[in-house]
Amino acid sequence: RRRLQPRPGEGGTDGPTLSWRGLDDFGYYLHEGSSQAIYLDVTGCGNSLDFRNHRAIQMTLDSLRYWVQQVGVDGFRFDLMTTLVRRGPHVDMEHPLLVALATDPVLSGVKMIAEPWDLGPDGWQTGRFPPPISEWNDRYRDCARTFWVTDVAAIAGGGHGHDLRDLATRAAG
Repeated sequence: RRRLQPRPGEGGTDGPTLSWRGLDDFGYYLHEGSSQAIYLDVTGCGNSLDFRNHRAIQMTLDSLRYWVQQVGVDGFRFDLMTTLVRRGPHVDMEHPLLVALATDPVLSGVKMIAEPWDLGPDGWQTGRFPPPISEWNDRYRDCARTFWVTDVAAIAGGGHGHDLRDLATRAAG
């Protein structure tokens, strides 16, 4: 699996210009209203790609196809995917990116898992992403993290871990 992040690493407006900002800052990044000086930060990382721009969608689809066809990746986890389907501050479950992923002859056949939230308005979108996109189970993630970080350390130190029923429920349903 490959993880796709909506944050390309240029940070906020004071970050380095490494890629998209240098090509078309206002076209590739979400901004607060019409301000070119303030990014709409719905990821907590300073900037977010603007998938209203068809070039951002094309760049993403081309990249995903490369990973599938050339590297053999069989699926993707989209970090903070709600960010990718924003039209400015609003979430759109009929967003062109979702339509493109569902209809692309290469990508429609791979596994796609959305982390169904971000930090922006109406960012919590659990249960709303359309097929073929599945959603990341945050309860499983948190439970597994607790098991590996806390419980295993407690047991290794001679103590008792938490009850494993929660982990079993998250893993098996």
